[in-house]
Amino acid sequence: MRSKRLRKGFRPVMKWYEEKDAENDVIVASRIRLLRNLRDYKFPWKLEEEDAKRLTKELEEKLCGIGSLMEEVTRHGIF
Repeated sequence: MRSKRLRKGFRPVMKWYEEKDAENDVIVASRIRLLRNLRDYKFPWKLEEEDAKRLTKELEEKLCGIGSLMEEVTRHGIF
């Protein structure tokens, strides 16, 4: 019921994005950030010190090969 009253009194806003002149450029931007917990690890604010050390070591080992991986990907023209 309330939404009908709102719609009845609703006047459309000027469509500023349809204005065409040199000073009315429209830029639309969007950003999505999706984060998730690492399997077998709690989120950082709940992570125990020992688990943090273990996680750091594991990440260092896994990230160590990224340089050679990127070289391989670039060499094959994937990017």
